[in-house]
Amino acid sequence: MDADDCDPTLLQVGIKVFCVTLPSYTYKVIHTEVVPVRSLDGKTVFGSGQLERLRTTVKQVGASFVFTSLDILKKSQIGEMEEAFGCKVLDRYSTVLHIFRHRARTTEARLQVALAEIPYIRYRAPGPHEKALVEVREKKLRLALSRLSGQRELLRKNRNKSGIPTVAVVGYTNAGKTTLIHSLTGDSRAEGRDQLFATLDVTVHGGPLPCGLSVVFVDTVGFIQDIPTNLVASFKATLEDAILADVVIHVCDVSHPAHENQATTVAKTLASLPLLPETPVITIANKVDRLDHNTQQLLGDVLAVSATTGQGLQTLLELVESEVLRVTGRKTYKFQLPTGSDEIRWLRGFVGLAKEEVDASNPQVTHITTVLTKQQLAQFGNYCRLRE
Repeated sequence: MDADDCDPTLLQVGIKVFCVTLPSYTYKVIHTEVVPVRSLDGKTVFGSGQLERLRTTVKQVGASFVFTSLDILKKSQIGEMEEAFGCKVLDRYSTVLHIFRHRARTTEARLQVALAEIPYIRYRAPGPHEKALVEVREKKLRLALSRLSGQRELLRKNRNKSGIPTVAVVGYTNAGKTTLIHSLTGDSRAEGRDQLFATLDVTVHGGPLPCGLSVVFVDTVGFIQDIPTNLVASFKATLEDAILADVVIHVCDVSHPAHENQATTVAKTLASLPLLPETPVITIANKVDRLDHNTQQLLGDVLAVSATTGQGLQTLLELVESEVLRVTGRKTYKFQLPTGSDEIRWLRGFVGLAKEEVDASNPQVTHITTVLTKQQLAQFGNYCRLRE
């Protein structure tokens, strides 16, 4: 069940109700409609006549679940609908949480999901004692996450200290971010899955640019339209790597019928983050292999790629390289060095080589092309002087 089926403009006049079945743990939408309501603040959502009409519809279509495109329903509101419909009723918050629980694999992801559940539990806590217990649990979860956040910060500082540039890959959930990283780096740990929120943890994957420079591609949690504020806050730590990246790649799944709305959602989320003004954001149109030729022509100037077939990936790497060199102050340098020399080995091990070619007329000389910061160039100069 895709979040894009929920049009936020419709919520101004009503709520959108989905009737779904659940064969083999897969949601299948079998009926959808917009239902006008007078108010969402009362103990019940619908009047008796509206509720009876919906009850008849749910029975007729044979729904196993009813999903309402609202953030958090009151306990009394859910109770009224479940009694009338004779099946489980889910709101938007519980649905996203359900997906998160099944996707969380690491300790940090599980802690973040548990923290995201706190507002939901607090909202339904029956009395002061239960609310106090919720507060205690929230403090413990925040403390545990704080400790893990400290470890993440240490790892980030080590990456920065090594001088390895960072490229954050962001996008709507199931846009193909992980598959793209796998195709760019060859890292077997980055294996994409065709499902919502397949990635809840930030993972890093090293790979070379065409110039030989090693960079780290950061896989981030997918975005979603109208995601509840508390869920965003709980996963804020996973977005910090995007905030601090040298370059951001925004992956759009152009094969999705609502890809324009998805792209807008991601753009708004990025705009809400304290990204540095100079951080370049490269937007790409992914999954173009699923489009016919005429539809591809409508993409305009957006870089068209396919993470599965490899279309456009070399161009993407070259574009990423151009931006990385620009924002990190690196430049391309060419050297003529003795073949097999320690200087070549130093460059190869320290920064990587874009090109290494033995001179055809003089095998004792090798032409080297590499990229260096001013500091690295000075270090290389000092190393060469010490070798003299």
